Amino acid sequence: MAPDSKASRVLRVLAEGPATTGEVAAELGWNVHLTCAHLKNLHLAGKVSRKRFPAPGRLVRFLWSIVDEGMRNDASH
Repeated sequence: MAPDSKASRVLRVLAEGPATTGEVAAELGWNVHLTCAHLKNLHLAGKVSRKRFPAPGRLVRFLWSIVDEGMRNDASH
């Protein structure tokens, strides 16, 4: 992954700690839809995890975080 790629930028934000889609978008100056697409791709690639958390109304909200490499490697055995 190129250090200046959008995925790398998302991972740098999450390296500071878990964040919502909106928080990542705000940090990067992107819209939420673009940010969501990149987070979903990183999730499918096993780079980030997501946890649902309660939000007002019917909105589904996720807290995104970087997957611990050691845990990912242990889970694959």
